Amino acid sequence: MSDERVRLGSIDEFRGFAILLMVLADYLEGPAAVPSWLKHAQDVGLTEADIVAPLFILAIGLTFGLSWRRRRDRDGAKKTVQHFVVRYFALVGIGATLTTLGNLSGVVVDQSNWGLLQAIGIAGLITLVFIGLPARVRWLAGITLLAVYQILLDRVWLAGVLQSTHGGLSGALSCGAMLVLATALCDLFHD
Repeated sequence: MSDERVRLGSIDEFRGFAILLMVLADYLEGPAAVPSWLKHAQDVGLTEADIVAPLFILAIGLTFGLSWRRRRDRDGAKKTVQHFVVRYFALVGIGATLTTLGNLSGVVVDQSNWGLLQAIGIAGLITLVFIGLPARVRWLAGITLLAVYQILLDRVWLAGVLQSTHGGLSGALSCGAMLVLATALCDLFHD
């Protein structure tokens, strides 16, 4: 059996497209001449810019399960969990550092010390809890997490989520739910 990995160029292209859209969406937030429908919704709502981060979460989900299984089969479950925990805590740390440096330098002043990298890191850690389960169970877990997030958002979290960049720590639950759903969808696709 060959140890070579087969990469799907379309997944890399989709991931790159999502990153390009994220950069554009962040840039378009500043200029006043840019119409509001090209910026993130200021309150409860949905614009084109609000779809960009979920596209990137989907891009992560396209390969999360494949990467997990390949590493688990090669290194065992314990080392694989350690690898993924380090990877996603590193994203949280890098994101916190970049956000803090941006705020301290005055280049970027966020409403909170939370950014997309932190949300992706927490989403990865949440997904790590479910990734070993069958796709149908992950699908149900993702739907359940989204329902719990919506209930908490409606009853407790709305003001805090609206005041935080990328919804803050509370918003990371929705990113985690989307990533769990994406891994289930992608496993069904790859199967």
